[in-house]
Order: sequence, then C-alpha cells, then structure tokens
Amino acid sequence: MKLAIVVGHNSASQGAVRQDTGESEFVWNGRLARRIERLATNYSIQVRTFFRTPGGGYSREIERVYSEVDAWAADASVELHFNASGSPDATGTETLSSGTALSLRLAESVQREMVVALGLRDRGIKTRAAEERGGGALHSGRSPAILIEPFFGSSPVDNRATDEESEQERLADAILRGAAEAWRSWPRRDLTESRTINAARTQRTAQAVQGQAGIAAGVAAAATQAREQIADLPAIGGLANWTPWLALGLIGVVLAATVVQRIMSDRIEEARVDDHERGVR
Repeated sequence: MKLAIVVGHNSASQGAVRQDTGESEFVWNGRLARRIERLATNYSIQVRTFFRTPGGGYSREIERVYSEVDAWAADASVELHFNASGSPDATGTETLSSGTALSLRLAESVQREMVVALGLRDRGIKTRAAEERGGGALHSGRSPAILIEPFFGSSPVDNRATDEESEQERLADAILRGAAEAWRSWPRRDLTESRTINAARTQRTAQAVQGQAGIAAGVAAAATQAREQIADLPAIGGLANWTPWLALGLIGVVLAATVVQRIMSDRIEEARVDDHERGVR
C-alpha cells in the first residue's frame, strides 16, 4: 500500500495551536508525520509525506499538493490536523470523509483505532462536500482521502492525552493500523482481470480476434503445405505459382488480426485503470 500523509496548513499559515505548548498544527503534525514514516515498515506500508507550499490561496495549494499525491500514485491519503474551539470543554476525536465508499471505509478504520489509542470521546465521521470547509482536501485527488482531527488543541484534557511521546507514538501507530485494516478489504486491488462490463466485453472481443488469428495462421500453414504438394504434381505444377500470393494474403490477415488484438488489449488496460481509479475514489 502507498499511503500519502499530507501535513495540514503550511509554513506561512500554520493553523490552530496547542494551548499547552503553543505548537501549531503544522509543526506538531510534521513531527507526527515523521513518526508515521518510521513505523510504516511494521505494516508493509510505503509512506510519503507531502507539504502544502504557500502561494495562490488555499484552493491552489490543495490542488498542487494533491497533484503531487496523484503523481506518486498513492492508494490513499490522510491529511493531518487537530481541532480547536473557543470552549476548553470541546473534546474528542473525529475524521472527515469525502463520503465515497472507500473514503468512508478508511475513515471508519482509522477513526476506530485513534479512539482506542487516545481514549477520547468518539465524535464520529463527518462527510464533507468539495465546497465545504475541509472538503477540498477530500475531493482533489484520485485516491480515497480522509482528514483527521484526533484531538482539540484547545482542550486541557485532549492535550494531556497527546503530550507524551508514547501517546504520540500510539497515535501514529493507530493511523497506520487503521489504514492497513482498510487496505485488507480494499476492492479492485488486482488489475489482472477486467473490472467493468465494458472491459469484460472488450476482453471477449480480443479473445475472439485472437481465435481468428489462430485460424488464419492455420490456414497459412495449410496453404504452404498445399503449395509443396502441388509442386510435386507436374500436370498442375503451374498452380504453385499462385500459392505465394495466397500465403502473403493470409499473412496480411494474421498481421491485421495482431494489430487489432493489440488495440483491444490497450483498451482493456485503459478500462481496468479507469475502473480502478473510480473504484478506489
């Protein structure tokens, strides 16, 4: 599994701050991302961390960073944040999802593991449309995406649950464990078989063409054998002069069938990839 970790906010606009240490989301989650990278080998997960670069406004920054995630061909992405409120009593763990099947599956697994790891109130999973707050990060890339808010930086209770290195280690491990659990049930991971009706139809067409090519090859072989036999008969040996042209014609049929088969194979692969991208969104 290739898991993209996107650190929320950026160096110029660092997000909310923890009331106990004054650390921003950007700084605190940058450190969490490094923990995730270090622990990822325990789950056979390949992790890469991505950062938003300042400039052009929020939408442009999101577009840039998730284009990088797509270029890396991530199977899923998790954007790291923490919550904040004007009330110190606001507490708990929540996860944002785009609402697609696989985003929800990833959100459920990661949310469950984070709640166990931190022991804070389970605030559940919230879906966001692209135009809603936080929605840009969930809808910009091709892979299923979630945005996590494990705790409130404004809550003394939540800060105590996440201030020790061992607690931060458990949180990083929970994110990976949740991602690995979701990945085990991921559909359409294997693209060796057609995954859409159109791809299946194309597959059958290609198989039919392949069969026709085999027939043409057999005919060509038979024509060659016939030419040799005709040449052995003096009375009708003149007919042998025509068999090279017949053989060439049959070879042309075989070559044409091969080209068509290649085109069909390319279409199958395109259909598989397209279905994969749509399926894992």
